[in-house]
Amino acid sequence: MQNIDYTYRFHSITEKQNRVEVVIHKTGEKRSFSVAANDCQFIDRPSTYLPTNLADLVDIATAVFAADHMATRRGEMQCSIEIILPVRNPDYYNQPHIVDILEDILYWYTADIWSFKFVLREGYGRSSESQPRLFVERAAADEVALWSGGLDSLAGICNRFSDKPSTRFILFGTGGDRTALGRQATIASLVNAYLGDNFLLMQVPLHLPYSGVYKIRDLNKICRSRGFVFLVLGSVCALLEGRDELFVYENGVGAINLNFSSAELGLDHTRSVHPKSLIKVSNLISEVTGSSFTIRNPFIFYTKAQMCEIFHRLPGSLRARIPLTVSCDREQRKPGRRLQCGRCSSCLLRHLALMASGIGDQTEYDNYPVQRHIPSNSHYWAMSQQVDTMRPLLIKEDAWDHLALEYPDTLPDLARELSASSGSDMSSTQRQIIGLYTKHISEWEYLQYGNKSTMLLYQNPNFAHKVVH
Repeated sequence: MQNIDYTYRFHSITEKQNRVEVVIHKTGEKRSFSVAANDCQFIDRPSTYLPTNLADLVDIATAVFAADHMATRRGEMQCSIEIILPVRNPDYYNQPHIVDILEDILYWYTADIWSFKFVLREGYGRSSESQPRLFVERAAADEVALWSGGLDSLAGICNRFSDKPSTRFILFGTGGDRTALGRQATIASLVNAYLGDNFLLMQVPLHLPYSGVYKIRDLNKICRSRGFVFLVLGSVCALLEGRDELFVYENGVGAINLNFSSAELGLDHTRSVHPKSLIKVSNLISEVTGSSFTIRNPFIFYTKAQMCEIFHRLPGSLRARIPLTVSCDREQRKPGRRLQCGRCSSCLLRHLALMASGIGDQTEYDNYPVQRHIPSNSHYWAMSQQVDTMRPLLIKEDAWDHLALEYPDTLPDLARELSASSGSDMSSTQRQIIGLYTKHISEWEYLQYGNKSTMLLYQNPNFAHKVVH
């Protein structure tokens, strides 16, 4: 193992702030901060107790969240992070194969080197595990899904509700940003208002300090482990509902997130809900619980526009609230700036979906995604290059072979993983992947050449000043 950059020694994690001691090995500096996992909403569950193995998973996810946020980096620099964490079952988690699973998953997510040492937890547990459920006040959920409050989340729950209107849903959200947690609650309230009462939002806020030695500007803003944290905590929520599945609502293009080109630099290709990520975390949860658990994305072969088509069948008042959802990778926080940048790939994919689906995009972007002169720092150019690369490959008779040669480190392995996890044959999975990207290219060409998006742009007075004539 390479030299350790950061060592984080955690005290027992509770719903109140508890100390974390940090050693920065490069400089010898020692720091400390505090962290908390407020999982008290898990008290409202059909099961009697929060099992110790699930309580330990909450601690592990919280520790990873904190360590990744607090490890400052320069650009794409790799870090080596050591976590020393009190848990209830240290002998179990110190087993080499369990440590290997954790370290492998986090390397996949972050490209950082992680190591773990587990020690016996002292003191009382959190209220979520110490208070038994004597009376069950509600029925268990039929489906538990991750809930970011973004456009895919909203479109996903609308599609699922349309297919299964009697289903009881729990939407699970987490994070350390109060603004993001508030947005999750706001969008969930719209779901309840317009789609009925079979919905419950459950959130586990994770608290980090944003003052003192650590300032907001010092935090790791990329934090590629967030997908791991979200999936682990969401899995705990599903298990407490007696479910052996957790659902993720994410379009296939965004989930797979192929490189735009072989030479690209500075484009963040998150693996938050990549199909391989879902399989890896599913395997971890199955190992820890001793029973089969699956994290499933029912929209893996849908484009974002296809997911958004559901809004045509919903009240116009709900469609009018779509701009409240946020998709941006670089959310703007400077005074006088609109929240969503309009230049990152997520903003562009959002705009593409809303325009190609015929919904129309009333999002307020800091820089409108498609205009006469697109900025050089917009991901539009990289996305266009990807479309130009894929287009001639997909019309060939042996399209899959050509596509797999273009993306040899991604697509062949992806097809095998998806085929094995779904039980479908390989040729069927390959055809579905081809269909996904064929549809994506047709939507992109509509955005480029259909002129309707440009026409709507110039008719929208809110964005007219952004157009460079």
